[in-house]
Amino acid sequence: MTILQSLSVQSRGTIASLASAAMYGATTLGAYIAGILYTNIAGFLSISIFTACCYVLSLLLFMSGSLIGREISGQLSS
Repeated sequence: MTILQSLSVQSRGTIASLASAAMYGATTLGAYIAGILYTNIAGFLSISIFTACCYVLSLLLFMSGSLIGREISGQLSS
C-alpha cells in the first residue's frame, strides 16, 4: 500500500479506496468460486489447488510489475 500511495501524493485516499475495493471484490469472487469448487468437484482439495494457483498468479503479477519488481529485486540484492 505504501508503494501505491507514493505514486501520487494528491490521490492517496483514492488509491487506498480503490485498492480496498479491488481486494474485497476479489475476496467475494474467490469465495464464490471456492463454493462452486467445493460442492461440484473434489471438496476441500479443489479449493486448495485453486488457492495455490491464485497465489502463484499473484506473485507473478507483482514481480512482473515494474515498480514492485524493482522494489523486490533491490531488497533481494542488499
